[in-house]
Amino acid sequence: MNRNPGAGRYLPERLLSLVKPYLGWMLLAALLGLLTIGSSIGLMALAAYILAAASLQPSIAELQVAIVGVRFFGISRGVFRYLERLVSHQTTFRLLSRFREWFYRGLEPAAPARLADLDSGELLSRITADLVTLEKFYLRVLAPPLIAVFTVVLSGILVGSFSIKLGVAFVLATVFTMAIVLFGYFRRRPAAQFQAERRGEIKSALIDQLQGTADLLVFNAERRYRAALEHSFEGLEEAGYRLASRLRFQRMLVGLLRDGTVLLVLALAVPAVRAGEIQGVYLGFLAMAAYASYEALLPLPDSLQQLDLSLQAAERLFHIVDLPPAVVEPESRVKAAGFSSLAFDRVGFHYVPEEDPVLQDITFEITPGKRMAVVGPSGSGKSTLLGLILRLWDADTGEIRLNGRLLKEYRSDEVRACFSVKPQRTFLFNAPVGSNLKLGAPQASIGEMRAAAHRAAIGVFLEGLPEGYDTWLGEGGANLSGGERQRLALARAYLKPGSILLLDEPTSSLDAVAENRVLERMLETGGEQALLLITHRLTGLEAMDEILVLSRGRIFERGTHGELLKLDGLYRSLWQAQHEAAALNYGLR
Repeated sequence: MNRNPGAGRYLPERLLSLVKPYLGWMLLAALLGLLTIGSSIGLMALAAYILAAASLQPSIAELQVAIVGVRFFGISRGVFRYLERLVSHQTTFRLLSRFREWFYRGLEPAAPARLADLDSGELLSRITADLVTLEKFYLRVLAPPLIAVFTVVLSGILVGSFSIKLGVAFVLATVFTMAIVLFGYFRRRPAAQFQAERRGEIKSALIDQLQGTADLLVFNAERRYRAALEHSFEGLEEAGYRLASRLRFQRMLVGLLRDGTVLLVLALAVPAVRAGEIQGVYLGFLAMAAYASYEALLPLPDSLQQLDLSLQAAERLFHIVDLPPAVVEPESRVKAAGFSSLAFDRVGFHYVPEEDPVLQDITFEITPGKRMAVVGPSGSGKSTLLGLILRLWDADTGEIRLNGRLLKEYRSDEVRACFSVKPQRTFLFNAPVGSNLKLGAPQASIGEMRAAAHRAAIGVFLEGLPEGYDTWLGEGGANLSGGERQRLALARAYLKPGSILLLDEPTSSLDAVAENRVLERMLETGGEQALLLITHRLTGLEAMDEILVLSRGRIFERGTHGELLKLDGLYRSLWQAQHEAAALNYGLR
């Protein structure tokens, strides 16, 4: 299914296609807005007529219709304004809900494989500020110009009913006003674009500084970074001041043009009164009708400003939504019933087509109960291997098969349901311990959580917390040490049912004693559950059925621990280097 059918179309057209389902609501709100302004015009124009006609001291019966009209328009203006606000805000909330759902549906297939070029600050800015900007797309972008055009047309007909020349002059004056507003918009646009870009940069820098406060303090760099941030704020403030000044000037100009339009109507109406074409009591009516009509034109400068902000926000959001999915999901859903094998056959993969492959010619097989380790220097492609198994990416060459079927024939969620995973970088949510543990097993009991925590060698620690498994961890597990976070992530993987246990660097943050304890319990896979251990630390690998040694994306060596030591190759060199380093750390040499 194409998750973004509008890809490649003109940006405003694509944006309008998103609001199309709510066209009826928008037209209703616009109609109510038009009726509100029409009531204002009727109220002010009839009030002026009554004052002028009353000066001639006519019978009250002659003014009765106008008096009733004033009452009607006075009441209807408030009613229509209330209904217009009610419908327009309801439309706005519906649009915001649609925009958020649409963006998340586009964001989810791209994460995490396609979002590496966006830092957290930039992404947060798009999720929050840009979506909130689009929230105002109807209320402050689409509705005001639509209401303004209809108001000008209907007001022109009203004024023209007294004199064609007056109607044409009024319409030309209002069109000239709209042209001035449009010209001012193009003059303000560079400053608005600069402001939007600088605002995004500042949000990104601010989040970076908040997250890196400890490092900035350690290196005494906080003043330098704060000064740079303050300089950016000054630039943003200056751009905002220029933009606000131009916007205020344009609002003032529209007010002056309104007064000029009223004077123009009067200048043309007075000779018509003298010529007997128009009755004198209607001079105030025409002046107030022209004056009140500008209620629809006054929001146009802000509307065009919001249009620019909306287009910029939409462009940034579409940039993410248009990212191609890292994997193409099959249309049919195939269940991965049970587990018989996971096989790689001459698999190759690269992130960028023009660059050298990250993995090439990878062949191995995992069967129920098998324990396999993948080792090698940093950057050899170990974690990429895990990403291919989980279908974060699809292989470029070769075949990956699960239970004899190509992995790409399964949907990603079906593939991931087969595995219990501890990724290299684990995120802990600002939630209770139990909620973090049950991420992949929401129905797990407290007994199952305790068993998983015991296997990860963190059970005693968790039960000693003030509120046990109900203790909140803080953002990113801030209340835990690195080793505690790692063992909690291990417990989360143990708790989730899966035919294969995939562990990526599960002991990198542990000391030697804790590492040995965790490894002993880790190897208690039991039953038919297979184990794939990705690590650069060659500890406890004696119990592995097979070890793959990766180097520059290739399987350089393979075999058991004893067999690889006898080869006197890369594995033995890595093993000796780590043991010599450990001996130095413990003062044994």
